[in-house]
Amino acid sequence: MSGLGPSSGQEQQNRLKILEDLQQQKKRLQMQTGAPGATLPTQARPKEMPGAPNRGPTEARNLDQRQRQALQMARTTAEPAPGDGGEESEGGAVTDDPDLELQKARNFDCGCQSVNKVACIRQFAPEEIVRIRLDLRELTSGEKDLILLGILHTSMNTSKTIQPKGPKRKELKERTRARSTYSIHSKRVCTAAFRYIHAVSRNKLSAVQQWYREQGLTPRRKKSGGRVESKRTLKFEDTSRTVHFIRNFAEEHALAFPGRVQGAKKAADRRVLPPTFTKSGIWRNYYKPSMSAQGYRVAQLSTFRKLWQQLCPNIVFKKAAKKEKPVLLTTSQN
Repeated sequence: MSGLGPSSGQEQQNRLKILEDLQQQKKRLQMQTGAPGATLPTQARPKEMPGAPNRGPTEARNLDQRQRQALQMARTTAEPAPGDGGEESEGGAVTDDPDLELQKARNFDCGCQSVNKVACIRQFAPEEIVRIRLDLRELTSGEKDLILLGILHTSMNTSKTIQPKGPKRKELKERTRARSTYSIHSKRVCTAAFRYIHAVSRNKLSAVQQWYREQGLTPRRKKSGGRVESKRTLKFEDTSRTVHFIRNFAEEHALAFPGRVQGAKKAADRRVLPPTFTKSGIWRNYYKPSMSAQGYRVAQLSTFRKLWQQLCPNIVFKKAAKKEKPVLLTTSQN
């Protein structure tokens, strides 16, 4: 498998070694019971042998279970099953390294044999697959949703009834699951190849399919409405009002330094507040009472600090002078 580093290779070797040890233990256990390869009965108890521990049927079943788990872990590390899991099991997230993406495209196997007993993804050149994945990586989540909705609009069968096959079956049946046929550049592909080329996970594709069945060809959004429609999000007017208050407060309480030239590029935009003020104190004693008195929405202290840091970085506080330690004068004794 491409993309595995030295640590992953060492981990695979350790798992294979554990698997070999478990197989040897199983052989020794079968030799003790006297029936190699046979399943132990529920009440069977193996005879004790000198120098060997006595293992019962429960431990034999546990040994078989550990062996199957180790084998499954080794197979998962060596060759992940195509089509299982999310985006990570189908090539992983798109990286910035074109060479790595090209190697992943060459090694990826969708697991089907729909085109002349060959995987359908082999219809495309690795360079073409990498180009599509890199292009889709530049899109936002909303833009990618619109592309998937357009594809589902032409490939997804949402009819409520189906026509059973066969000459004697003439009654229509109710459809229980939607069927989609995916095509890329007029070439039919399986679901695993479609998800890999478009760099989309199983959960993402299922969510878009469910949205299309329920809402149709409309822009997808969260059930909560997202950040734009959240009641807890500050509106543009509230943010502008908060920033305007911070700047006015700085103009009134900023320190005036001797020799400071108004209009200078470096000194004009910088405002230094006395060390007696703090952001929490300004919010508690000035901002909150002022906004409440005018009937405006009051931003929380964490939001107030964040807006100050992001939109008013030129307004700072003067550091308090450090207290000098008293110097002890010692008199020399004659």
